[in-house]
Amino acid sequence: MAELKKHALLIAFIAILIVIKFVLIPVIEWQDNQLQEIRLLEKKQQKIDKVLLNTSKVENLNLQLNKVLLKVNTALFSYQKESIFKLNQQKMLEAMLKKHDLKLDRIGWKTSAEVSESAMIAYRLEMRLKGKTANVIQFITDLESHDKLIEINKFTVSFKGQNNKKLGTIIGNLTLQLYSYNKV
Repeated sequence: MAELKKHALLIAFIAILIVIKFVLIPVIEWQDNQLQEIRLLEKKQQKIDKVLLNTSKVENLNLQLNKVLLKVNTALFSYQKESIFKLNQQKMLEAMLKKHDLKLDRIGWKTSAEVSESAMIAYRLEMRLKGKTANVIQFITDLESHDKLIEINKFTVSFKGQNNKKLGTIIGNLTLQLYSYNKV
């Protein structure tokens, strides 16, 4: 016992160090962890508040996007098997040519391709037609004003019989691109 009293100050110092090591330091580390979690939650809360403040903007943009998508959706041909699609569109184009009194010399479908990052297929069609210049202009106008998207990729013409009294005739090569929904 006398030995313990002799080293009482040293024992008290060791006891204090043990309390610091096993009680005080873990409590401080726990508090630091809690503070970090609180800061993280505060940052998340700030982001959530920003999103909530922009909700009306997001809703307006969503409405605008839906309007644009509605226009795009009505501009595309509905999905059909490729052979049926090509047959139907070829019949439609031949009827338009007949309506404008144009002669179809050649028609040929090229390889269809999926449009990247979208749910569309692009069908390419090459055709050679002959007829009066005014009729060809009306035909092109009908293509451009069609309710579905028919894009004229390439149009080369050669004129014949033009003078100051008449427009003459055209022999033209057209490359059209028609867009359809892809089977999803």
